[in-house]
Amino acid sequence: MNKGEFKGCGLDKMTGKKSDGSKIPQFYENKQYAEIISYIENETEEFLKFNMWLYKEMPKFYEKFKETFFNDFND
Repeated sequence: MNKGEFKGCGLDKMTGKKSDGSKIPQFYENKQYAEIISYIENETEEFLKFNMWLYKEMPKFYEKFKETFFNDFND
């Protein structure tokens, strides 16, 4: 679980996102604007897919969490 830290768990590690964005400054310096736009479009698309998945799955997760942990407190 990475010792409870978020370091190294970027969107590119959890989705189909192609890169972490570290090349954006280089793209800008080299005036590779199409690559910047492509990066932004990919980031947006992958975030939206992940977000829609979360909206679908989190209620089920929350119900299971409640059943598992809240019932222990009520016993």
